[in-house]
Amino acid sequence: MPPEALSLEGPEKEWSFGRLLNLKQPDVSWTWVDSSLSLYACGFEVSDAEGLGINFNHLPQDQGTLWVEGSTEILGGFDADCRPKHGAFAVRPLKGNSLVLWWQGASPPSFEAQAVVVPSWKKLEGFGDAGDCLPDAACPEALGWEDPRRAVVMMLTNNNTRFCTGTLVNNTQEDGRPLLLTGRHCNAQANSIVWFGYESPFCEGGDGSNQKSLQGLIPLAERAQSDMELFELAQQPLPQWQVFFAGWSRDSLAPNETHCLQHPRGDVMKYARDNQAPGRSVYVGPDLGVGPYWRVNDWDIGTTEPGSSGSALFNPNKQVIGTLHGGFASCANDLEDYFGGLYASWNGTADTLRLRDWLDPLATQTMALNGKYISVPALQRDLALKFPFPDSMLRCNTGPVQVLCTNFGIQAAQNVRLFVRVHGQEQTVLLDRPLNSGDSLYVDLRPWLPSAPEFLDLEVELEGIFSGGQEEYPVDNISTFHLMQRAGTQVKIKYRTDEKPLESLFLLKDRNESLVYALAEPSANSLLEQNICVLPECYLWIAMDAGEDGICCNEGQGSFSWSWGNQPELWEGFQNFGSLDTIGFCVPQSYAGPNLMGVYPNPAFRSFRFFYPAELLDEPIELRFYDVSGRLAYTWVPEKLIWEEVFPEALAPGVYMLVLADLQGNIISKARLVWSSDL
Repeated sequence: MPPEALSLEGPEKEWSFGRLLNLKQPDVSWTWVDSSLSLYACGFEVSDAEGLGINFNHLPQDQGTLWVEGSTEILGGFDADCRPKHGAFAVRPLKGNSLVLWWQGASPPSFEAQAVVVPSWKKLEGFGDAGDCLPDAACPEALGWEDPRRAVVMMLTNNNTRFCTGTLVNNTQEDGRPLLLTGRHCNAQANSIVWFGYESPFCEGGDGSNQKSLQGLIPLAERAQSDMELFELAQQPLPQWQVFFAGWSRDSLAPNETHCLQHPRGDVMKYARDNQAPGRSVYVGPDLGVGPYWRVNDWDIGTTEPGSSGSALFNPNKQVIGTLHGGFASCANDLEDYFGGLYASWNGTADTLRLRDWLDPLATQTMALNGKYISVPALQRDLALKFPFPDSMLRCNTGPVQVLCTNFGIQAAQNVRLFVRVHGQEQTVLLDRPLNSGDSLYVDLRPWLPSAPEFLDLEVELEGIFSGGQEEYPVDNISTFHLMQRAGTQVKIKYRTDEKPLESLFLLKDRNESLVYALAEPSANSLLEQNICVLPECYLWIAMDAGEDGICCNEGQGSFSWSWGNQPELWEGFQNFGSLDTIGFCVPQSYAGPNLMGVYPNPAFRSFRFFYPAELLDEPIELRFYDVSGRLAYTWVPEKLIWEEVFPEALAPGVYMLVLADLQGNIISKARLVWSSDL
């Protein structure tokens, strides 16, 4: 990479994959979607974009959950545990020219963000952009480097640049602290994004996965003289990723060969090797045997390119000895590269200007440390809360509502207290007792819950008081569970069997086609009444009869009906349905009547089923599809059934607001649809 393209003032801007677009209120603002869930949404569209990402200048760390939805995928939810405490937060770009943000919380945050507009998805991907002389990390040339590959990340920053490489490094405490080493000139930001495992699945293979992504960097130390910067990841890599913490050496004696794992030009991971010992020099200087840089005089396999910056130089022991600043090397020549040496970054006048405090927190003064896989438990807490009860018990006030309190710590909690907040009201102490290591305790919350809430905002907090000894996670002595739950509705089924009840089968399924209820096997010519607790949404009632004669006529006079609340029976009869029939219906949020429309499945592709209120069967209505910019994209006129299958013709993938309206334009109901032409 030409050194004139690299400086301590900024990154390699020629590899920017897009542009920034400031998002300001009221141009982009939150819209209330569902009061019972405290759900808000906002969306925007950029006509010439093939992809959109978003960088938040600040999000409140201790409240709310965020989802980011593109045309084909949804990222989230990012709750307080997933977002850095400093508030800056970024989400990788998603395909499409529209983006919808969903926020669940008491109130949406003020909007301080920039959209990352990607005019070319190919430019964003970067796959295939590296020179032909660079072998993939999965090729035979890199045999034996499988472990260090799991420590390497590609970096995306908030100035739209897929531009640098970083390496996760071990420390003498070997505690799995996610320390990331890269180049200072990369100018990584607090809301930068890193991708683990971005490599081809096989030699000269296809593109790599970008699913192993984390948001947020916490700066720890930097040193301009050797172009070093050390960060801590704001999020711990997931245990199932099996990341590797690379070893390192601060020895100033040159090894007999060097290796490099990198993401040149934002491409999948590549490998380079020099079979000779590196020299010592100043940056872009001759090999004089002194200076803060390792000078790789020429590569024997592969090379480096823009985007390789910050990548690690390894010795034959697979230990990091430096990070790439720049140089003249490319596929077109055998010229040199310069890596800031760890030996030159080890000491400094403060911990923010050196590596030793971070890589050797035990002050062992070791010269070298090997890499290691470090098991990080998925549940890093002493105390945990679980709600093992069925949702329906909470929705419809049936039976006890138990919370499970568990001490995962290595010592007993001398005292644990359980608090409950309902709709934000003052804490109520429910429990005051010890809890031994490994013990669990069930507590029934029913006495502290309202009898018939329209919706329930419930927060339960478990606090432990430890003294003496040592805990496994000493700062984690509080566990909180927050649940926002819509109230359920008791639906009553009356079912009179015919003379052959075992021929018939009745099922209730929700919009995701999950089974909610199956009618028990009754006796012949009997009346069964059953109450079912359901959420206020849309359902499908499926009736089947193996005798192909329904539940009437030749073999008795069977029937069934539905009702809820104080409403009269919604349906009566439904007798002579032959071998199969279905009814789609929607349970309202109140007892005012069936006034809620719905769609399922959602997200949908090719087609979806649409439900609308039964009382509108005789009214002229139409269903309108509005995209995120508010433009009418499609109109469909129902055929006057309780539910119908809709096949939108030539509807582009995206997120749409469905508006059910009469022919005068009066809005009757709304629903949201995520649509894809294929999955």
